[in-house]
Amino acid sequence: MGSPHGRPPEGGAALRVEEGRTYDLHPMSAVLPNSNPTGRAPGLPIAVVGLGHVGLPLAELFCRGGHRVLGFDREPGRLEQLRGGRMPLTHLRDRGVPEGLEPTADLERLQECGTIVLCLPTPLDAQTRKPDLTALRQWRDRLADLPSGGGRRLLLVTSTVPPGTTRALFAGPLAERFDVAISPEREDPGVRRPAESVPRVVGAAQPRAMDRAAVLLESIGFPVHRAPSLEVAEASKLWENLYRSVNIALAAELERLLEAEGIDPNAVLAAASTKPFGFAPFYAGAGAGGPCIPEVARFLDGLGSCALLEEVDRVHAGAAQRLIERLDPALAERSIAPESARVLVIGVAYKPGVADIRNAPGARLLEQLAGRGNPVAYLDPLVRSLEVGEGERLEGLGGPPDELALAKFDAVVLIGPPPESLKRSLVAAPLVVVDPRGWLGHGSGAEALVPGSGVDPELAGREHAEPSELAGQRQRARVGSGAAGSQG
Repeated sequence: MGSPHGRPPEGGAALRVEEGRTYDLHPMSAVLPNSNPTGRAPGLPIAVVGLGHVGLPLAELFCRGGHRVLGFDREPGRLEQLRGGRMPLTHLRDRGVPEGLEPTADLERLQECGTIVLCLPTPLDAQTRKPDLTALRQWRDRLADLPSGGGRRLLLVTSTVPPGTTRALFAGPLAERFDVAISPEREDPGVRRPAESVPRVVGAAQPRAMDRAAVLLESIGFPVHRAPSLEVAEASKLWENLYRSVNIALAAELERLLEAEGIDPNAVLAAASTKPFGFAPFYAGAGAGGPCIPEVARFLDGLGSCALLEEVDRVHAGAAQRLIERLDPALAERSIAPESARVLVIGVAYKPGVADIRNAPGARLLEQLAGRGNPVAYLDPLVRSLEVGEGERLEGLGGPPDELALAKFDAVVLIGPPPESLKRSLVAAPLVVVDPRGWLGHGSGAEALVPGSGVDPELAGREHAEPSELAGQRQRARVGSGAAGSQG
């Protein structure tokens, strides 16, 4: 549902009369409670705080929408790359730094801005397993000390937070000088979607804050749904992520049960997906990963316990171990000692197209394999190196191995899609291949792929070969009882 007042006319102000006062709703200015709209200071920049996976794409949208943006970040290397004309995130590098974005670490320049957008991380604390709101609290304190500048600034929070956080941290302490709203991010790193295809939910502490936030987001193309409260907007983000988290865990458990009976779960899912209502397909793949899906249940801990979500957490935490439980029996069946097998992992980021390894099943798998003594290697064009043990870093392969190099491995685990040039080699080489998502065009599972098994190389190289096409062509050894997971 969009703003009833529409977007501000180009070069002018969107105005609303409220209790005898006129408020300027233009997202680039501080709101001045002045009946004279000419008192507005036009062209005030927007401050985007945090230029990571959420803040940088949003800053880019603001710039392309005609706004000036001051981008604040605490990482000097990230700021230097931006100043040098290079986007610091791998999946954005082909776009170039947008005109109108000025990266800075100078907090004094916040005074120039009429709108401040917080795009700050709220990861789980490693010890308490509760959301770490330290960055938000630090910025609350900074904003409390910010001179008013003669008008009310808009503060828009985009972070994922437990219900009640925005009101407690910002709307209460900063009520005298800020219009406070939240619009939880809906960024999908590595996937390009036009803004108009991704509605934004907005909750606000005041009607004026709702109007300003809605106008701001609509000015860059987002449809806006006005939630009735801050808490509804906060909880909607958690519900979105929990929907995926629970269904990915369900898919993992169903895969485990079906595979134990020799039933192809991908074929079952394809059949179930023909239902045109009341069903949405979820793939377990290699396990839920990333900064959101595996952790979202912990954001509800303050509301009480939930046995279902505790079980979902258990399923996600065991994703890497279940991959090993698929791999080891297949190796043993070929008289290869599992703990000494040479293993290549393809894809270690939590999803294809990004370099983010937070909670990534592939990265956790490498760490567990290396920890028990397996010689390991990985292929991921966006992840140059990663830590696989205490102070031990592993460099990624520079490119897809040829058939000779591939023969040095005993097993390959496909977390992400293999390069097209490698698919034929994976079929031809005498390898154990664990392919939980079915990237090679067959059902999920652990398979002994042996030369002369009757697999049509043309079929193996196809992106979406039907399971029925491969039936009878592959000598399969489906082993293990581990569920797969999905890169949520």
